[in-house]
Amino acid sequence: MKSTITYNVSIAGGGLAGCLLLVAIKNRWPQVVVQLHERTENLCGEHTWSFHHDDVPISLWPWLRPLITCTWPSYEVFFPLYRRKFNSAYYSIKSKDLAKKVLRDYASSVILNSNFNADEADFVTTGWPPRKKQSNYGYQKFVGLEVTTEAPHGLKSPILKDARQPQTDGYRFFYVLPWSERELLIEDTYYSNSSALDIDQIKSEIEKYAQQMNWKISQIRHVEKGSLPLDMYKMKNKNNVNGLGAAAGLAHPVTGYTLPLILQQIEAILKPTTIDLKTSKNNLAHINQRLEKNFSFYRFLNRMMFNAALPEKRYIILERFYTLSEGLIQRFYAGKTTGFDRVRILVGKPPVPIAKAVQQFKDSV
Repeated sequence: MKSTITYNVSIAGGGLAGCLLLVAIKNRWPQVVVQLHERTENLCGEHTWSFHHDDVPISLWPWLRPLITCTWPSYEVFFPLYRRKFNSAYYSIKSKDLAKKVLRDYASSVILNSNFNADEADFVTTGWPPRKKQSNYGYQKFVGLEVTTEAPHGLKSPILKDARQPQTDGYRFFYVLPWSERELLIEDTYYSNSSALDIDQIKSEIEKYAQQMNWKISQIRHVEKGSLPLDMYKMKNKNNVNGLGAAAGLAHPVTGYTLPLILQQIEAILKPTTIDLKTSKNNLAHINQRLEKNFSFYRFLNRMMFNAALPEKRYIILERFYTLSEGLIQRFYAGKTTGFDRVRILVGKPPVPIAKAVQQFKDSV
C-alpha cells in the first residue's frame, strides 16, 4: 500500500545553494512539493561559480550537468618559476543561466519577494553568520570584467592563477575564463589583510593585463566584484544545523568556495531512498560537523599566509603548492585533504619566517 503522506519542503534563500537544492530534491523525489523562498525579486544575484570535476559526487552529475554554463577539459597556472597544465575538467555556472533554468523548469516552486521567516524553513541557504573581529580574517577580494575582444583571443582553457604580476596588497593573481572565442571573464584577485577594493584602479590593471596578453577589448559587458572573508580561527557562534553553504558558516577557508561543500551537503540530504526530512536533516547536521572539523587545517594555512608570510612573498606558498600531485590539489579544493596530504603540504622548510610559522602552529593547538 502506497503512503498517502504528502511532503512539503521549504527552502529559505534563492541563491546558489537554494537553487541547487531545489533542483536536486525535485530530481530525487519528483512528488515532493518544494517551496523556494527568495526575499528579492531575482534569483541568484550576479555571480560566476566555478568548480573542478572531483568536487562533484558521482550521484549528482545527472541533474547538475544541465545547469553548467561552460566546461573545459583542462586549466593552467602560471608562476614566475614555471607554468603547468592540469588535464582535469573545470566547470563554471553563470548565475543568470542558473536562474533562467530554475524559473523555466520549476517556476511553481519559486516564490520571489517572499517575507517567509527563515527560522521556519526546513533548509536555510541565505545569510552569513556575523563576523566581528577583523583580525580573525584574511580576505580574498577581486574585481572581474566580462569583456568582448575585437579579435579571437586564442585562449582555449581557463587560467586559474597567473601570478606573474607585481605582488601588491598580498598574494595577487589573474583568473581568466574563456566563454567563447571572443568573450572572456578576467579577474584581478588579491589575498589581502584588508577588505578594501579600489575598483577603478583594479579595472585599469585588468585592462593593462589584457594588453599584455594581446587581447584588445572592444566592450566591457559586466563587472563583478567581491571581498570574501577567509577564516583564520574557528567562529565562536554556532553554525546553523539546517544551513547549507554560507548559511551554515561553511565556505572553504582558503579558497572561499562554497559550491564543492554545498554539493557534499546536498549528497547527504538525498541519501534516504524515500523522502524522510528527519533523516535528511540529521545527515546534513552530520556532514556540517565533519566539514567544520576538516577546516581547522585550512585555517592554520590561512594564518601561515596572512600572519606569517610577508605580503609580497605569499605567492611562493602557492608556487610550491601547485608543484604537488594533481590528486592532492583536487582534494584540497574539494575540502577532502587527507592526513598524508597535510604532511606533504607542510613538509620541508616553509616559505615563511620560521619563528612566525611556529607561532601560527602554536595557535592551532
